[in-house]
Amino acid sequence: MTHRLQLRDLPPSVLNDPVFQNYLNEEKLRETFDHLVTYVKTIADRAGIIGKVLDLGCGFGLHSMILQECADTLVSVDVDSHKIHLLDRIRRALLRTKVAPLVGSATCLPFRDGSFNVVYMNETISHVPDIERTVREIKRTISNNGILVVADTGKWSWYGIFMRFREANENYFTLRGMKKILKNAGFRSVNRVTHVGAARNPFKNENSILWHLVALVDPKYVVRAVV
Repeated sequence: MTHRLQLRDLPPSVLNDPVFQNYLNEEKLRETFDHLVTYVKTIADRAGIIGKVLDLGCGFGLHSMILQECADTLVSVDVDSHKIHLLDRIRRALLRTKVAPLVGSATCLPFRDGSFNVVYMNETISHVPDIERTVREIKRTISNNGILVVADTGKWSWYGIFMRFREANENYFTLRGMKKILKNAGFRSVNRVTHVGAARNPFKNENSILWHLVALVDPKYVVRAVV
């Protein structure tokens, strides 16, 4: 069994970093990462994340630390070199030996065609400067019958509206819009991973009316697309 992810296991150089502190505050992460673990594991289980995995736009790599449990190998890429530096310290402290951190851009990935079974993007695709080029580049790196998993904030969700008001360069999409972009890029079987966002709240019984109400207002969507 994997050791429980806890803040106290991280080195002081990471915990005291102001950028990492801002991340913890935004994600409401305190002593443990339990709700984050539930969220990522739910996506991994329902989307079928296995094999060679690329966590693209990984940030500090906390999702990577969780995803390595279902991956054979895992490469974590982000354009921010400072975050990758901290990720390397985190993975060493947590003994996440499968995670390989790398500085890189989503529009020009340093990998051969068909390098990965899965590309995972959480809150990344809304930040890229050229969505069409990015999606083409991602598709190039995925093997035949491999998958792309996109988890992002909906354009007209309450959080999406708030973020577009706060950050002018945010480029959020509707679920329908994201499906269209992926299909136009040549992906097939583009489907939503249902109710996955609700795994972050207490209403986990899918037969409960409360579950469906919460899922309705959940600001995030998760899409699974096959190459």
